[in-house]
Amino acid sequence: MYAQPGPDTNLPTPDWPTAPPTSGVWQAPAPAELPAGSRRPTRVTVAVAVAALLLLVLAVDGLAVLTFRGQQRGQTTRLDRELTAHRLAQQQAREELQARFRQADLPGKLQTVLARNKAATAALLAWGTSGQASSGLKTVRQARNECADAVIDYNATAARFPNDMLTGLPRRINLSDDPVGCG
Repeated sequence: MYAQPGPDTNLPTPDWPTAPPTSGVWQAPAPAELPAGSRRPTRVTVAVAVAALLLLVLAVDGLAVLTFRGQQRGQTTRLDRELTAHRLAQQQAREELQARFRQADLPGKLQTVLARNKAATAALLAWGTSGQASSGLKTVRQARNECADAVIDYNATAARFPNDMLTGLPRRINLSDDPVGCG
């Protein structure tokens, strides 16, 4: 009924196969090969350029990350050394302070204060019971001065140490408030 296109007729030749495929599935024609010396399609060139650019960006980014991590490791190492040196210095200072505390002998100084306080109190009582107005006054004054000197020595020594080292010892002896009144 219809005329078959071909060389005898004026109809154009179709680009599909004239005979139906034997497998029942139509297949696209194979792409034409590029002739030698011809240029690649623009899409392939752009894709290669983008892939190369991405690879370059990833390489630079990886190098930057490695450099930054190296710097961080260096800083961490330096800070660890400084912290260790600081802790060692603190430990040495604490040991030196404890040695000075032992040498200061605050319990001995407190016993001296208490002994001189008793001596000043005894001198005052002896003067009061002697009935002499001025003869024993020099002895009382000397006993009180020795007691006050011992209190000043104790307070000056105790002030050099932190409170946690003075466990069981007074931080300061106040002559007007404490039972140690030097007479």
